[in-house]
Amino acid sequence: MKTNEEVINNIREWFKQSGSKTAVINVSGGADSTYVAWCLVKALGKENVYGLIQPNGKQKDIDDALEVVNTLGISFSVINIETIYKTMVSNMKSNNKDMLINLAPRIRMTLAYAQANAINGRVIGTGNASERYVGYFTKWGDGACDFNPIKDILKTDLIQMGLELGIPEHLIKKVPADGLTDKTDEEKYGFTYEVLDNYIKTGVCEDWKIKEKIDKMHKKSRHKFEEI
Repeated sequence: MKTNEEVINNIREWFKQSGSKTAVINVSGGADSTYVAWCLVKALGKENVYGLIQPNGKQKDIDDALEVVNTLGISFSVINIETIYKTMVSNMKSNNKDMLINLAPRIRMTLAYAQANAINGRVIGTGNASERYVGYFTKWGDGACDFNPIKDILKTDLIQMGLELGIPEHLIKKVPADGLTDKTDEEKYGFTYEVLDNYIKTGVCEDWKIKEKIDKMHKKSRHKFEEI
């Protein structure tokens, strides 16, 4: 497991070569973006971190996102993407489930890069290694970034690292959910992060049906990582 010091030092080193000293991060209020925001402030200083909170209409846990940016003392904007989202949906010829789920993250990505352009910043990713292994992110949406400091950190490890970093327990141990549906991550997976992370670490999964499902998700999502 990586240490918080390693993550923070990696951020500092990456920014030295990036041509910028400013990080732009979408702050959802979830554990992953909270952890990354905490590390960015430790690495770069709060004056060099800019947060974007982008609800799609009403976001039931927006108070958590606001708590993160206010506790860290970083500059931030709240941009409600509901009008953009609804306008785009109304002009689509097909409103299938996957399109509706993936559209919001792609809008947020576009606005994050617009903000980064405006302040010569770099967009920082917040997808952990567990999600990436099973492809649980939107291609060219929340998967798009200039640098992702937690891409090699498993979800269960990230929670422990966040506690060690001093992040409040109610933020870092929050039940994982993408906010796009009414289900938690684990309800969508059909297995827990503990099971997934153990399988990634050891290659062992006692339930063959779950193992088969993880393997299928992993294989099916490889197109998200392949170079164009």
